[in-house]
Amino acid sequence: IDVRIDDEPLARDEVSFDEASGLVAGLRRRPLSSGKHRLTVAVNDNCGKPARPYEGTFLVDTEGPRVAASSPAPDGWVREGEVRLTCALVDIPSGVEPSGIAVPLDGVRVAAAYDATAQTLSGVLEVKDGEHRIEVQARDRAGNVATRGWAFRVDRQAPIFFDLGAKGRVTLRLVDFGSGMAAETLAVTEAGEWTWDPSTGVLFAAKSPQIAVADLAGNVSKFVSPGVPISEYDKMRSGGRPPRVEPPPPVKVQEIPPTPPAPAPAAPAGSEGGSAWPWLLGGVLVLAAGAAGAWWFLRKRAKAPPSA
Repeated sequence: IDVRIDDEPLARDEVSFDEASGLVAGLRRRPLSSGKHRLTVAVNDNCGKPARPYEGTFLVDTEGPRVAASSPAPDGWVREGEVRLTCALVDIPSGVEPSGIAVPLDGVRVAAAYDATAQTLSGVLEVKDGEHRIEVQARDRAGNVATRGWAFRVDRQAPIFFDLGAKGRVTLRLVDFGSGMAAETLAVTEAGEWTWDPSTGVLFAAKSPQIAVADLAGNVSKFVSPGVPISEYDKMRSGGRPPRVEPPPPVKVQEIPPTPPAPAPAAPAGSEGGSAWPWLLGGVLVLAAGAAGAWWFLRKRAKAPPSA
């Protein structure tokens, strides 16, 4: 019995033959590299007559799938609450087993879809501000498992302009509590003479400026005078929700002319400039007296004896 792999024969003690079943088995002690290999088996009977040899190929896969992350970027910043997961997931030669894919986000498994044609894994991650960790676990059809994990951070709050309350000039402190200020994006106009210290974030300007700046996550903030009181700094740094950086647009209110007062009732003749209330009250009293007199007269008549 002659067993060869890639035309290299196996040693005698690496080949066995079971006469009862007619099976030939080989065990190569030296590992094979990943990829395609050629197997040949040649057998002679006891008379030395050769049988028809066997020739075939097989694949060896000793490595797990390869994961290449593209979004979110490892150790990068994003500014959306919904982050799209995109990464390449490739395995050669056996291929990725779709049922062997798992994507834990902060230890909780989330949904993800694998496109075998494009060899990409995608999904949507719902996250809050702060640091998060995602892992991609994958298994190939040969049973090899690979895991790739990385961290990313979320910052959805734009930089804040704190008013330091200095008199005589504009004094602001530009702060970003998340990813940090992108100094190269700072644009200041209509400020007259101005200076900015990147180490402290303090900006001095001769007059109220127009300022725009972005943080490392891409959030853009525009200055709205007079800024946030510096007394709010500690609360915001400790996690308090900052106010809106830009106020809502003004609401146009339509002016409605006041309704003229109703004219007062005319006074009776001969009472120019006087009030009508005494005359009305007198009329009510006269009517009440007349009604009482009529009631008394009818009652008395009803009690009188009938005339003969």
